[in-house]
Amino acid sequence: MQAPVKVLYRTITPWWDKLRVWTEFQVTFPASGHIECLLSKLLAELTTDEPSEKWAIEYRQDYHRSLRVDDVVIIGETAWALQQSGWALVTLQLDQVVVVGGLTRKRQRQSMVNRWRGDWRACMAADVAERVAA
Repeated sequence: MQAPVKVLYRTITPWWDKLRVWTEFQVTFPASGHIECLLSKLLAELTTDEPSEKWAIEYRQDYHRSLRVDDVVIIGETAWALQQSGWALVTLQLDQVVVVGGLTRKRQRQSMVNRWRGDWRACMAADVAERVAA
């Protein structure tokens, strides 16, 4: 059985404390049917340098960061926050969540720099070539 998963990063600034929806994917629910098994698999796959699951590999290829304390994972219709002692079931309010519609220009550029391994000149040349081609 497939389960939809959304990963929300906690963003804290002097003006707000919000959760941002960064990515969504489908995972196979464990045969045991226990949500704790799925949560531990999510944590293991999204924090390792070499994930084994297809969805976790795509997550890393999109240059998403590892899960941190206070990040939230929504599985189906239930939300779980990563705490220092493990996962905690949480209730989210609509005003706590911000949906990010695609990458911002700054994030696109940073993602591109990451792909070019920090070589700004190669990155900017590729960026200009991409704009000219479009």
